[in-house]
Amino acid sequence: MQSTARVVVRSSQQWYHAAGGGEDAALADFLLAALDADDGVSQAAEQLAGMLANAHWEGNVEIEVLTLDRLARLHAEQGEMGDALGLLARADAAMPAVYHVVSDTDRIDHDQARSLLMAARPARLT
Repeated sequence: MQSTARVVVRSSQQWYHAAGGGEDAALADFLLAALDADDGVSQAAEQLAGMLANAHWEGNVEIEVLTLDRLARLHAEQGEMGDALGLLARADAAMPAVYHVVSDTDRIDHDQARSLLMAARPARLT
């Protein structure tokens, strides 16, 4: 299934870049980087960090939020819970600017990162 998704996203990415780029090309770029992270590609974190910097510089808050969420998930998967929490906080703080285009249900990586963080919390004695 993921290989099919990769083919579709890559085709979209090529089309959007040939048509001049823009926000849809940035979304396709993000989706490919997220798929790379899912596949364990070693440069995925650096690729996502670069995309985050570009999205911030370009004012593309939609991509910024989604990338922060994916980086948070990546850090949580690697046991770097403090970093994951910080990235999620940044994404949550940016959400009011993009609620009209990004809903909570779009934030799959956010939910998965939160689940990993909750699972990592030590049991509390009551």
